[in-house]
Amino acid sequence: MSDTLRTLGAVFTLRMWFFVPPIRWKSNGCDIAAVCSWRLALSSFNDAEKEKTWKRVVFDAIYRYLIYTQSIDQLAYIFPGTEEVYKAWVKKKSLPETIDLVGEDAKLLWIGPKATSKVIIYLHGGGFSLAMPEDSCSFWSYVRQQLGEKAGIEASIAIVKYSTTSFFIHSPIPDLSPSRSHPTRPFPSSAPTDRYCA
Repeated sequence: MSDTLRTLGAVFTLRMWFFVPPIRWKSNGCDIAAVCSWRLALSSFNDAEKEKTWKRVVFDAIYRYLIYTQSIDQLAYIFPGTEEVYKAWVKKKSLPETIDLVGEDAKLLWIGPKATSKVIIYLHGGGFSLAMPEDSCSFWSYVRQQLGEKAGIEASIAIVKYSTTSFFIHSPIPDLSPSRSHPTRPFPSSAPTDRYCA
């Protein structure tokens, strides 16, 4: 019974919340609400999703649906940039916001103090098109914590915010018109990141 209510509640919620005109919520005749309902129905039988909350199952289904059905421009519009993700995460966790500019378009976003002798430099994926997900900040914070507790290693995490390719190539809005058609080099040869690399 709880699975049925879970499915119906999620379908109703999706119908109410997720209608945004610039985004295709139907692709090849497949409605996002139907996809989420199907994932919720199957989650009780799937070992990988059985332990997830219904909200997480719905989130994962929406994320997969968007990644497979939207263009890069639409995904860039939907998801915030790496720096915005980092700033929101540190604010939510009440941590200090520490950002270093290291090149024309590159920044180091720090988790932990910059003064440690061990630094993990993290370059997120995304094909030079998509930003880092918030889960990455939580994951690297956990890694840093575990290194301290279990191995006695005080380390910091430097997340590289690098330039991505231009989005909104055909945008009528002047502020969104492209300034470059390919990513720039994250670190110039004179960048101060050499001191972190061993």
